Amino acid sequence: MNNKLSGIYQALESHNHKGALKLCNAILAKKKNDPLVMVLKAITLQKLNEIPEAIKTADQVAFSGQTHETILSNLNYFYKSVDQIEKMCKVYEISYKANPKDESLAKGTFLSYVKVRDFKQQQQVAIDLNKNFPKPLHNLWYLMTLLSMINKDPTNKLLVGLSQKMSEKLAAENKFTNSEELFMYETVLDIQGKVEEHLQLIKGKLGDLYTVPTERLKVLGALYTQLGHHADAAEAYKEIITKYEPDEWSCYMGYFDSIWAINNSPSYQDLSSLIKSIQSETSTGRPLRGPYIAEIEVLYRMITVTKQDSFYEQFKATIFEYFKRFGTKPIVYYDLKKYLSLVEKDTKEQKSAFLEEIFKLVSTDNTKPDRISQLCAYYKIQRSIGLQSNLSETEARAIIDVILQEYNTNKTLFPIQQSSERLPGDDLLLIAYFLLADLANANADRKLLCLVEAAAILEYGFASSPKNFQFNLYLMQIYNRLGAFQKAFHHFEVLNIKNIQWDTLGHLMMDHITRNPALFSETYKSFEKSFKFYVENDSTPDFVAECYKKGSFSKILEMQKFQDKVAKSHQKAVYSTERQMLAFLVFRHKNLTTPQKTQLDTVLPSDHDADITVEQFSFNQDLGVADTFHPSTYTTPAITTFGSTSLFLNQNEAGIDTQTLTNTLQYRRILLKLLVQVSNTATTLDQHTATQTLLKESIDKLSGKNQIDDLLFAFTLDIFTLYINILDLIKNTNGKDNIPELFKNIINRFNQVIKSIQDSFVYSNSTFVNPNSTRQITATLIEPLTWLSYLLSEINTLMPSKKAKKKEEHHVQLRNEYEALIQVVVDGCASIQLLITGKQLDQQLSITTDDQSTAKYYQFIGLDTAKPLSALLNTNNVVKSIQDDTRQCLSEISNYLTTMKSHFNQIK
Repeated sequence: MNNKLSGIYQALESHNHKGALKLCNAILAKKKNDPLVMVLKAITLQKLNEIPEAIKTADQVAFSGQTHETILSNLNYFYKSVDQIEKMCKVYEISYKANPKDESLAKGTFLSYVKVRDFKQQQQVAIDLNKNFPKPLHNLWYLMTLLSMINKDPTNKLLVGLSQKMSEKLAAENKFTNSEELFMYETVLDIQGKVEEHLQLIKGKLGDLYTVPTERLKVLGALYTQLGHHADAAEAYKEIITKYEPDEWSCYMGYFDSIWAINNSPSYQDLSSLIKSIQSETSTGRPLRGPYIAEIEVLYRMITVTKQDSFYEQFKATIFEYFKRFGTKPIVYYDLKKYLSLVEKDTKEQKSAFLEEIFKLVSTDNTKPDRISQLCAYYKIQRSIGLQSNLSETEARAIIDVILQEYNTNKTLFPIQQSSERLPGDDLLLIAYFLLADLANANADRKLLCLVEAAAILEYGFASSPKNFQFNLYLMQIYNRLGAFQKAFHHFEVLNIKNIQWDTLGHLMMDHITRNPALFSETYKSFEKSFKFYVENDSTPDFVAECYKKGSFSKILEMQKFQDKVAKSHQKAVYSTERQMLAFLVFRHKNLTTPQKTQLDTVLPSDHDADITVEQFSFNQDLGVADTFHPSTYTTPAITTFGSTSLFLNQNEAGIDTQTLTNTLQYRRILLKLLVQVSNTATTLDQHTATQTLLKESIDKLSGKNQIDDLLFAFTLDIFTLYINILDLIKNTNGKDNIPELFKNIINRFNQVIKSIQDSFVYSNSTFVNPNSTRQITATLIEPLTWLSYLLSEINTLMPSKKAKKKEEHHVQLRNEYEALIQVVVDGCASIQLLITGKQLDQQLSITTDDQSTAKYYQFIGLDTAKPLSALLNTNNVVKSIQDDTRQCLSEISNYLTTMKSHFNQIK
């Protein structure tokens, strides 16, 4: 039997699922309903995607009182894989009731409720555990359960009082044995705002449970600060930095905050002496940055808080000393960034003098590896204090040439030794990119040249240092600006984001590829990957259960907070909605005659509730993932030239407009709800009308920000209004007088859409397609036309046919207007196709040496081959990427328009 079981496990491990199923069936033929084999069969069926049969097989053995650990662990694995982990609660509950003296089953029952966060049942089982198996750990489990319940409902005074009494009882009985357990008592006090009581607790005998002195001192420092005992807080933080952790920056800040809270004009001499003594005591061995940053911090506070400007020259001299000591460290710019804000306020002459002193500290020997790191810091400082702002093109290009020469020299002399390394001068290329982006934003006629060169520089950096993800991030941004979405998507794939990164970084790319027909298949794959993370993110509950087992109580609330953050994720809601919208769109274009209901049945109303608010979402987008070295006055330019309805975040340094994101998501959810209602023949006219009203209200919240979006909103609203009114006319013969006007409005709006696309396709004095217009076509034409074709096909089934002998006069008029609309749509699609094919997309563009001063926006012009820039970079590849992307996307659009014409002609 063991050999046969081993064979099943081996088959599963080698992904031979059919073989595993055959082995399971062979054993079950001889030994029917063997519980372990039945569970293994269920796992095998799940791997073969026979989910209903798999669940049925597992359920046959799950609730019969299992006690074998192997069976229970395999059942746990199975129910997690089919997203039914809550069944394990019942499995353990039945098993425990059948074996009430088995402590392991009692614990299993408790932990099963922990995983599904059923706190009420968790509490009951914890009480039962303490009654039948009295142990200190079970008391602690009960207290932690109370804290979890309070965390969910902080207003429950009964639970708070109960947790207080429980904590006092455990403390009196010496049941707290370490700081992790004491954490719960501290949390109970913090919840109630009992700061003084918390302080006495830590100062007393129980505070000795902190075996790491600095942890206790940090808690004391924080509590003293809350109570306004700033002198005591200062002593606590001072003890940490002088006795234990001289590089602990948070404690330096805590100490300085306390000192300045005691006296707004503290003695500089006393503070300086303390810092100098720490510096001298840590001068041997690895140099610590903390004591030296602290020296700058004190001077910074003397200037900004104490208002003693006389320290300013000393402040700058200390920065020079810091650069001299740590200028070769990649972190030096970030250490100094806060303090450079003072230098940024100086006059241009003063800033230039400051920068000149920094440059004197840069090594002049480019054969030494330290020079490139110092140069990186130098140019970052130059940019951050505003000396790269408003440069002429000649000045900017002079810096870029130096940067490229230095980078290339360093790359040649000191190549990467391991594939996981980054070149120390990589940030120089980011500076070059920022300079070219500045030029592009300042001069529309030079925009394309600058952006192409910037992309070439970043590609050069990516080829030289492929593990530096900063190049990927900025290449994604610049290719999206250029309209080369497929090339941008390539760099998104290179990032290889996983798990929580779909939530924090997915916004960087998903909007762009969702609007690109050439990437629809890749978009859907990305949606599936992100969806898999949200559905299968089952490891956190296991970690929480493990924390209970190991007594790591301080991590439990933190992990539960993470669970809530992911569960309420705005990005998750976006993916869920857009995944359905994209599936419907693609399916509609491929399967006109297949009922759409099959595509919309999977929409869960709870996931697509139109009544949503900002407060119910967690906006987890990471806005700081890309390195920036800009001055405080820098304004991040818009990533795309054109606006389009977007659920995905376009990053900017000012943050995100959560209300607009929520309103846009609401708009898309209502669209989806309307489509679902159309697919459901049981939907009443009143229900259609109510949802259409919601659509109008959601559009009103979004209108007025962008001309193209406003046109899209109006066109979409017209489509659904037309459908509802025609439905009313057919069923109730109401609204006869409104129908002609509605048809007229939608035809006019459609013609406006066509004209806007035609106008955006070509720039003045340019013979080439504007790549971003492809995105506009998808948003303003392909999507709404898909909804229109679906709605009109539904109307066609309700109207009397052309051959019907007996027709009302209003039906004849409706049929004529219906066909006239379809003809306008078909002609409009044909006009866009003609526009696309007339753009000479096969023409090869080349880099030339045309006079750059006559370059026009979106004309591909060239470089002076004598410059180092052109010697290092391949701008032709960038140009070709833009060409290829545009060509393929327009080809896909043309295919979609051909399909649309066919659809409309079939329902005519």
